[in-house]
Amino acid sequence: MWADASPFTADEIRFLDGLCRERHIELVPNQNCLGHMGRWLEHERYRPLALFPDGWTERGRWRAPTTIDPAKAGSLALVRELLAELLPHFSSRRVHVGLDEPFEMPPERLDDYATWVTTLRRLPELEGRQMLMWGDILAEHPALIPRLPEDVVVCEWGYENWHPFGPRTQQLTDAGLPFWVCPGTSSWLTILGRTTNMIGNCRAAAEAGLANGASGFLNTDWGDMGHLQYLPVSEPGFAYGAAVSWCLDTNRDLDLAAALDMHVFDDTAGELGGALVALGDAYLGVVPKMWNMSALVMHLYFPQLQLGRTFTEGLNIDDLLGVEHTLAECVASLDRARPARADGALVLHELRAGAALVSLLCHDARARLEADGWLASVPDARRRELAADLDPLIETHRPLWLARNRPGGLDDSLAWLEHVRECYRTGVTDRAWGGW
Repeated sequence: MWADASPFTADEIRFLDGLCRERHIELVPNQNCLGHMGRWLEHERYRPLALFPDGWTERGRWRAPTTIDPAKAGSLALVRELLAELLPHFSSRRVHVGLDEPFEMPPERLDDYATWVTTLRRLPELEGRQMLMWGDILAEHPALIPRLPEDVVVCEWGYENWHPFGPRTQQLTDAGLPFWVCPGTSSWLTILGRTTNMIGNCRAAAEAGLANGASGFLNTDWGDMGHLQYLPVSEPGFAYGAAVSWCLDTNRDLDLAAALDMHVFDDTAGELGGALVALGDAYLGVVPKMWNMSALVMHLYFPQLQLGRTFTEGLNIDDLLGVEHTLAECVASLDRARPARADGALVLHELRAGAALVSLLCHDARARLEADGWLASVPDARRRELAADLDPLIETHRPLWLARNRPGGLDDSLAWLEHVRECYRTGVTDRAWGGW
């Protein structure tokens, strides 16, 4: 299970817990207990615990199992074992048990979902601990809300600036349930971020939380599909989320670029914050806007898609050239930046690498649009040029990953870049790549 994952040891968790306590931070354990269990279910030992051990279909496509079956005794035994192994190393009296996105659970099993929540709440492993759970299933099926046991905190999450935090938290307030609002940094599946969306998302969460009595604001940052965004891309979201959760009225219209220069990067040149905010808004330079993703990078993750149609309808060459110009201006600003933070040089390197990758993807998109939108229609010479330009970016990604992260996950991350490079070289794309 953990062979290539660089797992934490118990001693390391206890060390981190102590480090956090010294800094007045509560380190809270999180253990998925229903969905997002694919890393277990891919192994024969655990596969029988899946809702559908042989996989399932979505939109006509086969998917590997991700959700354990709450009606199987072995599922509860696995969850209890995981919680018993994890929780003793944390001083926090909270634990997050997930329960979001049980993708393959059919509607007729919702009664089992409600029973499973109560079962978890009553586990001896959780005695004396506050249980947190994600709120997406409850929001979609509000009839389940009255069935929740006591001492459960619902974490209402959503990552778009239009997410309905207001009505969803209102129904939790009406039911007398404690809840947190949970926006995000808008960094994942973007390479460079979505600054404007992040601001709107965090602001909407804070407004709804303040209006409806939230007891917490949980700012989330994820690494979907290889965690190809570097740490600085998330930092505007950390900063703005902290500001509006602390004092919404004062910080609603915060000059984020100036705040980043002063409080995050210590850039006396006053360049880095503005460049980072602008890089994060590069996605606004094209017409199509994706949910939970930047349209500028969609074809990195799914090179089998035709550009200019469906999800990317409205994408055009002139707009892409404008984005490339914006990226070049941002890189020029980074060259003038003088961050005094200890990792300032690394931050600049990371942001230049991210900008270079998105610029290459703009070149890719223009080449496709000059044809019929399919990668296979791009002339061989142009595809080989894209592959050659991607080579140094792949080589750069390896040391940048290892500068902040353990080796576990690096191969998974590189696989996304190496796959699109192979597509460039051959002109062949796999329709099923990435689960599509």
